[in-house]
Amino acid sequence: MIAPTRHVTTLAELTDEEGLSLHRAVLRLQRQWSQRGAVEMNVIWNLGAAAGQTVAHVHCHILERGREGDRLPGFGPRWWLKRPLRGAVLLRLLARLNPGLGMKRRDGA
Repeated sequence: MIAPTRHVTTLAELTDEEGLSLHRAVLRLQRQWSQRGAVEMNVIWNLGAAAGQTVAHVHCHILERGREGDRLPGFGPRWWLKRPLRGAVLLRLLARLNPGLGMKRRDGA
């Protein structure tokens, strides 16, 4: 996760230097990962209540992708939006991420 040092709630509130600083941090991280063989990544900005925030603040998540053994290839935001049965897909995805977790049925069986 990368966030500015000053608390702001929208990207528009960032100064030009703060915005450039965040951009440079993303580039620096991508270059480091590229040297290790991972050149693909997801950069996800979460801003506001619609993005699930309870305290509004600017930050982005950076997920390294494209390595051998990537457990979730192709599971980016666009994949999610295109899925017709999101709930069932989400449960399968969670089970894949946490195979030891197991899923309990609501009826107790």
